[in-house]
Amino acid sequence: FYTWVNHVSDPNNNSISNVKYKKSMTRVVVLSNYFKPGFKAGGPIKSLDLFCKNLSKELDIHVITSAYDLNSKKEYPDIELNKLINRDGYKVIYLSKYNIQNILFYLKRFKPDYIYLNSVFSKQNIFLFLINKITSLPKIILAPRGEISSNALKIKSYKKKPALYFFKLFKVFKDIDFHATDKFEADYLCKMFSNNKIKIIPNFVSSFENPKKLYKVKDKVRA
Repeated sequence: FYTWVNHVSDPNNNSISNVKYKKSMTRVVVLSNYFKPGFKAGGPIKSLDLFCKNLSKELDIHVITSAYDLNSKKEYPDIELNKLINRDGYKVIYLSKYNIQNILFYLKRFKPDYIYLNSVFSKQNIFLFLINKITSLPKIILAPRGEISSNALKIKSYKKKPALYFFKLFKVFKDIDFHATDKFEADYLCKMFSNNKIKIIPNFVSSFENPKKLYKVKDKVRA
């Protein structure tokens, strides 16, 4: 993957050829279109923040997100953009342009062991799913956050259902593991993607099992 994205340039026109980015812990890069101090995207922002806080002692977490709240064209105030900053035990970078080119650049720079995605239908995430079919990205863990539940699929079903059909037909999620927040979510994920690994980690967790211990779910889901 890192060889494949060598052509991706720095969004700030800075060379990274001499950047030395060392790591000692397992590194997880979290990608999310919206993050604190944003609030318009609702509960997932808070859940993701707590998720990062609770894992920060065991994992080296870097969040890549946009500099805007949902449906807003105004940048967050008092936040330096396109620069990694420390927040609550983990690191965040707010991108002035949250697009696939910039995401690939920072994935190359941060060199994660895992990529944690917080949406099935995010445009940027769909690009990553497809790129992962072409060249192996770091291990992807996908948290649908209820997006593919039966009720959620009723909203804009004309877009979501064909997309899911495409994903299943071409096995886009073949090498992707799923994070479910409860047994109900894990059950329907198991029905839709029976060959994938699924791990239940509730919201507001206080501890986390090493991602390498994710197990395969067949006929039933274990907490």
